[in-house]
Amino acid sequence: MKRCFKVSGVVISWLMVGCTNTPSLPDSRHYHEVSYQCERGVAAVRFYPQQSRAVLIRDNHAIELRQEPTASGFLYSNVKVSIRGKGDRMSLEIGRMMPIACHAK
Repeated sequence: MKRCFKVSGVVISWLMVGCTNTPSLPDSRHYHEVSYQCERGVAAVRFYPQQSRAVLIRDNHAIELRQEPTASGFLYSNVKVSIRGKGDRMSLEIGRMMPIACHAK
């Protein structure tokens, strides 16, 4: 009987650790949203300057990106997606696809 409780405790601990490691979106009260018209559809970006993050919203999917250093303009990326821009222009790169040109609406 004790053996079952030990295994259950390990499983519960593992599940709790899994729950605490899930990424959370930045604080929704402190962002600046920009809508873009792109070559292939529309996109919106929510910039969270206090957290050095941005959320790209495209095709009803939200993709969290981290701010990267740049000489001018902006650059946010994760493993597969990056956005970079300056002024009202933005370039969206997804994997190895050709960059998608966008401009603010």
